[in-house]
Amino acid sequence: MLHALKAVEFGEGKSLAYIGTLAAAYAETGNFEEAVRWATQFLDSNPPEENIGPARLRLSLYKQGKPYREEKGKLETVFNV
Repeated sequence: MLHALKAVEFGEGKSLAYIGTLAAAYAETGNFEEAVRWATQFLDSNPPEENIGPARLRLSLYKQGKPYREEKGKLETVFNV
């Protein structure tokens, strides 16, 4: 999580990919309040259309107190961010 936080800080909050990663890191450590905050910021930052659906899914998981995990052998790529 520390690396994701530093990436967001160095990017001055402008890199959406890092913001999404930070949200996932917070959720993975059980801090769902922060995960929801950062996932909401990601959506509020107007991500490209192809990223909105997956971002909403992750936000929904965080609100349920669940971390986001990629399916084994299937990588998600964030485009145009």
